[in-house]
Amino acid sequence: MASLSKTSMDIAKEAEISKELLKFMLTGVNHSCQGYHFGGTCNDRMRLKTLKVMKGLTRINIPIHIIPALLFKLKQITQNPAGFSVKLVINILRSVMFLTSFVMSIHMIQCYGARMFPQIPMKLLHVITVLVSCFGIAFE
Repeated sequence: MASLSKTSMDIAKEAEISKELLKFMLTGVNHSCQGYHFGGTCNDRMRLKTLKVMKGLTRINIPIHIIPALLFKLKQITQNPAGFSVKLVINILRSVMFLTSFVMSIHMIQCYGARMFPQIPMKLLHVITVLVSCFGIAFE
């Protein structure tokens, strides 16, 4: 894990990446994926980002699922608490997997797609990203 303090070399590298991304926005010329994940490989970035997204979405989805259950399904909870708990955990996991796959498919296609298929224009890569990210609904 990297320390939180930035060295002057890190700041210079970030400035270089920012210039590269600005050039991409102005010209539309393909760029390297290092602009998306400073200081690491694509796989390292995806692994860390996936865990971070899952952790955040779990924090969001737990209250979203538990509060309505406590308000509207109190009778089911008291009659069969174990079965209801299992069903609740499965629903939370499915929601977290859906949103995580949606977010991470966007990151993966943007990063790997730009490197694997440099001849594809970035605008077409964005369209492919939108189409592929929709498959995450299978989890929900």
